[in-house]
Amino acid sequence: MLWEALRVRQIDVYPEYTGTISEELLRGEADLAAALERNGMRMAGPLGFEDTYAFGMRRPDAARLGIRSLSQLAKHPELEIGLTNEFLRRRDGWPRLRQVYGFSDARVRGMDHQLAYRALRSGKIAATDLYSTDPEIQAADLVVLEDDRRAFPATTQCCCTGQSCLNRLSMLWPASRARFRRRR
Repeated sequence: MLWEALRVRQIDVYPEYTGTISEELLRGEADLAAALERNGMRMAGPLGFEDTYAFGMRRPDAARLGIRSLSQLAKHPELEIGLTNEFLRRRDGWPRLRQVYGFSDARVRGMDHQLAYRALRSGKIAATDLYSTDPEIQAADLVVLEDDRRAFPATTQCCCTGQSCLNRLSMLWPASRARFRRRR
């Protein structure tokens, strides 16, 4: 919704993750800058943090089964996996993991994010998708499994802006950058 508002110039700035831009909004476009420019937009530099998709398991279960990576999890088709409905649908989510790691759909079910964490904590599921910055990782003592085949795209936070906004504010950008560099 915000993407469309930026595209039709109803808003001037839109913060988004690069993974979402490339995989969901621009459908696998490799050159983000060029694709955005074709759409009358630009992307500012990264905001300084990343929040990529990841998979988590309870630490005792991961240790007992010797699972430290997504490749190792894929070798356990008997385990119940609970995934958020968004993750099940996203090109860079479950479809990509099935393709890269060969996961089966047999014991996978969709659920709300918070319900997935509760099910994981209670042992009703063995693993779930999560975001790499989720506070639940530490609170529930979860193990984040290594994406050893690099299925998930890099997802740094950035700001997209319309070219018309940049044109209006073009004189402010160099001045604000210079002031920011002096403060470092």
